[in-house]
Amino acid sequence: MYNCEKCGTKFPTVMSRQHYLVVAEEQMTKIQADIKTLKKTNQELERRIEEMDRDHSEIQRALERSKKDADTSVLGAKMDALEKHVAYLRKEKGELEEKARKYR
Repeated sequence: MYNCEKCGTKFPTVMSRQHYLVVAEEQMTKIQADIKTLKKTNQELERRIEEMDRDHSEIQRALERSKKDADTSVLGAKMDALEKHVAYLRKEKGELEEKARKYR
């Protein structure tokens, strides 16, 4: 804004081909305050988004660990069942070999 020293009038000066609007000082102050408030709100929201991203990553890692733990326990149970079955089959094999020796 240009301020005339003779008459004290304020008016916009043209620095380039941009168009300027004449706005009351109170309105300009309010707009500037609103911009500052919006910037603070934006920064707060960006911070919260970053926190949520970190939380989401932690939850994803915990979920993957839980899934792996569940898979491990299921595989462990299957392994126990197979070991019992193998022990049973070995026992049966031993008994059948003894019966086969008796009949030879």
